[in-house]
Amino acid sequence: MTVYKTLANLKNKVENESKGGGGKKFLTLKDRDAFKIRFLQELTIDSKNYNEDRGAAAIVAVHKSPLDFKKQMACTADNEEYGFKCWACEQTVKDPKWRPQTHFVVNVAVQDDSKNWSTMIFDQTFNQRHIGSTLVEYATEFNTIADRSYKISRSGSKMHDTNYNLIPIDLGDEPAEFANFEMHDVNSIYRALPYSEQAEFMTSSDEQVGSNSSSW
Repeated sequence: MTVYKTLANLKNKVENESKGGGGKKFLTLKDRDAFKIRFLQELTIDSKNYNEDRGAAAIVAVHKSPLDFKKQMACTADNEEYGFKCWACEQTVKDPKWRPQTHFVVNVAVQDDSKNWSTMIFDQTFNQRHIGSTLVEYATEFNTIADRSYKISRSGSKMHDTNYNLIPIDLGDEPAEFANFEMHDVNSIYRALPYSEQAEFMTSSDEQVGSNSSSW
């Protein structure tokens, strides 16, 4: 049970859930899981199969609080709207654990055991255990990531032994049913907070979170 000190904190929690929570499904894998997927968005708008209606993946620097891994927020150091200031970046001088990690957040179609497809959000980083760097290599080689299916798998169950693997498989047009899929708003997954609110959010003891997705 969470006890909120102020009505403002509770309101913030409810508003965050209504924007980033209900209805959004995240693709998460457990040890030895494997799925057939197709990327519904390109990494960048200059890719061969970029679809303006679908948009591109969100590429965002994310700070995770070393005090509580559930506390995450988008870095605002390069954001004019937030005055090019970021409280978490300032903390890296004393503690490198506050450094941001770059995430890519993208809509994918996932095939289940009955061969049915559904739209989910996939969120990972570019570190060596995740597929981000591999995906950039495929995008560079093919000039697209949206022209084929992929097999994504996970091995390991702990932070230190978990690795993800991505293998391109079936080249070809996407199924016609994808045209009716509704895209999730990948740009709303990580919140960018005003500088004056960042310290309290990242260090407070309530259970507000910046994203519904986390994975090793």
